[in-house]
Amino acid sequence: MKDFNNQEKQPTAAVSNEASKKKIVIFGITSMSTESSPHTNLLVTKMNNEAKKRKLNVIVQAHSISKLNEKAQEADVLLLSPELYSEAKDIKQRFPEKIVAVIDKKEYGLLDAANILLSVNS
Repeated sequence: MKDFNNQEKQPTAAVSNEASKKKIVIFGITSMSTESSPHTNLLVTKMNNEAKKRKLNVIVQAHSISKLNEKAQEADVLLLSPELYSEAKDIKQRFPEKIVAVIDKKEYGLLDAANILLSVNS
């Protein structure tokens, strides 16, 4: 990229750091008007805070399962909320190059960010 003086511009550390992070996307069933449930949003916040605390190079996002085809392409790990358990096999076949896992029902319910991160980073 070039600046106004036609000089090569180096990307900022924040941009390059963001691109190097492992991207974990949680998919769940939501209503038409929301991207993810409040429970999932809270889990995402806790997982990002836990990752920062443990100095893990990951970023966690959440999206509706209706956005799977669009959002899975940019993810490294596809985490499915427990209610999508029956879809896991099909999703693994559709995205064989991705890590696909279903979040444990108890860990999801308890918002156990530490164990969920541990399970995808081991």
